[in-house]
Parts: sequence; structure tokens; C-alpha cells
Amino acid sequence: MSVQIVASPRFFRDMEKISEEVRKRLDKSLQQFIQNRYHPGLHFELVRGSQDLYSIRVGRNHRIILQEDGPDSYILLRIATHDIYQRL
Repeated sequence: MSVQIVASPRFFRDMEKISEEVRKRLDKSLQQFIQNRYHPGLHFELVRGSQDLYSIRVGRNHRIILQEDGPDSYILLRIATHDIYQRL
């Protein structure tokens, strides 16, 4: 079953700050996530200490933070480097 995603305004602002190379990886990661959120390359996992925030990998240095919004629905909250976990 495919996953539904919606991007938050903050996510769009974060996208303006990333390079074209990271944006390409972002597109690929989101396509994989929509098709199979458990794809091993995504490292889809619950953010430690949270009940509804998850992260997926976008290359070596960037992560997407998502909030679960239903059984197969997520809100894209942020895309940033690893230090994003410290700012949640």
C-alpha cells in the first residue's frame, strides 16, 4: 500500500536552503518512501523519545523528519542535517 505525504510550510522553507544535489536525493527518497516506507535504504525509524515523529535518510548527511498523521499518512516537517535532532 502506498503512503500519502503532505509537506508543511517549514519543509518548503528548508528545501530552499539545500543544494540541487541534495534535492535530487530528496526526490528519490520520497519516491521510495511512497512506494515502500520500509525500504532498507531509507532507514525509516521512530525519533528517539517521540511517539509520532519519524526520520528517513536522504544521503549521508541529511534527514527528513515526518509526523505520522494516520495509518498511511505523514506530514513532512523538516529536512536538514543530522543536527536537526537537537532542534526538535
